[in-house]
Amino acid sequence: MRARVGLLAALAGALAAQGCSGDPECASRAVTSDTECNLSQDCADKGYQGLTCLDGRCQKPCRTDGECVPPSLGDDESPECVALSANPPAAICEGQVCVLGCPDVACGAGESCVEGRCVFFSEGFEAAEGSSFVNLELLGWNDLPTELKNPRTKVAYKGLRGCTLGDENCAGVAAEGERFLALERQPTQPKGTAKSGFTCRACACCLACIFQPADAGAVDLAECPCILASGDDTATRDYCPGDRPNPTSCPSAPARCDAVCQQCAACPAADPARLGPGLTSCEQSAAERTCSNCPTCETEREACRVSQCGVCATDPTGAECVSCQQQNCQFASCDACEACSAAQAALLSDPGSATTLALVAQCEAQGSDGCFETAVAFDRSELTDLEQAAVSPEINLSGVTGKVVLQLDHVPFNVGESYRPGIQGQDPSTWPLAPQGVRVELCGGACEMPSSWTLGTLSSGGEAILPAANRRRNGLLLGSQAALDWQAGRAEVQIPEGLRTSQLRLRFVPEIDAGTRLGIDRVVVRRVP
Repeated sequence: MRARVGLLAALAGALAAQGCSGDPECASRAVTSDTECNLSQDCADKGYQGLTCLDGRCQKPCRTDGECVPPSLGDDESPECVALSANPPAAICEGQVCVLGCPDVACGAGESCVEGRCVFFSEGFEAAEGSSFVNLELLGWNDLPTELKNPRTKVAYKGLRGCTLGDENCAGVAAEGERFLALERQPTQPKGTAKSGFTCRACACCLACIFQPADAGAVDLAECPCILASGDDTATRDYCPGDRPNPTSCPSAPARCDAVCQQCAACPAADPARLGPGLTSCEQSAAERTCSNCPTCETEREACRVSQCGVCATDPTGAECVSCQQQNCQFASCDACEACSAAQAALLSDPGSATTLALVAQCEAQGSDGCFETAVAFDRSELTDLEQAAVSPEINLSGVTGKVVLQLDHVPFNVGESYRPGIQGQDPSTWPLAPQGVRVELCGGACEMPSSWTLGTLSSGGEAILPAANRRRNGLLLGSQAALDWQAGRAEVQIPEGLRTSQLRLRFVPEIDAGTRLGIDRVVVRRVP
């Protein structure tokens, strides 16, 4: 019998001198051993009641680390066995067999002992001790500079007892601990984020008219768009710019629109510098024109946005930007410029009120020089892979040799086979289908560059795209997963020597349909035999 230190398996040798070698209770609590065998009965004959003959050795099969914990001591144990059992060596489940773990097995340079395993990197997505809040940024993830962020991928919490399962605050069981990463894709919109300016009444009316049904009546500039002294906007509601679709292309202008569209061409020219990407041809025509009241307002307001409202640079349509402008960027030049837009908004929100009627009167007094908001640019809102992904902090693998892998547990929440990822600026009816999955990618440096990322390879062979085909369309909803679902989702990705630098990063790119999620937990980078 060969005896190497193992969790209580060492009792066969270590306790022999203490009179315990024949005590079946000691051996029966062993969870790992190097004792050779031909049959499982050989293990039983040698006192290892809990072990099975696997690959010629007495070993304990397992699915989780919890199954490698020895049973409790009996009431009639000898003092020597009790003393040794009080501080047993650590055992972990590896390859479905219990083996000795760290710190009893020493870790190498650059490795840390995390729950019995020597690792170069470990992430369980848990909050810091004493804190109840955590996100990827607090954990050091997503620290590469990007213009846009994915607000849908979140660190999910299992939830308090009795909570209603189904969102990131009541997300059900994690692979370990209380939290896991819930990956989701930010959907692509047909058009980007609109940036508004002002155009004259005729151009606003022309643009609205183009998108009306073919049987719409003739257009009267005096009642277009949506401005009636009576405050009753139902008769001309069809001409409200706010009611028209957000098109990716322009239809041909019908004859009934000719008169107002010709008047649009006579409006003052706007500053070309305000025009940006994403405009259709008809939107461009409106954006190129303004009215006499607005150029000064736009110049003063833009200068104020830059000097007083820095938040507008990253989120020009957000609530913080709007609030800042309302507090700091009000100018007399804008009162006349914005009168018609204010009247239009009031008609839709509070028709018939004294305030609304006063705004309508102010707008109508401006006649054809009344100004209305129009899109002057559509800033990009389609996220890049780097912006969609959850990106790890840097991991130092410089000089590390041997077989090094990324291991993780994952659960798909009804991920299907294909979806339409979207191409901004293109008609959604023409968007092509693409395979669904979460791509596990690696980078050894200059990770802000798309070309620096490489799709990983599973240790079992094939591309590192999760989940596997046999785990798709599983019907699971967020919160309905069980521990077995996590256990079935262990994935292992090779880390080639060429990427083992001091700047290694991992990223998980969600290429999945809207509303679909994939959970990830227990992310480790480690050396394996």
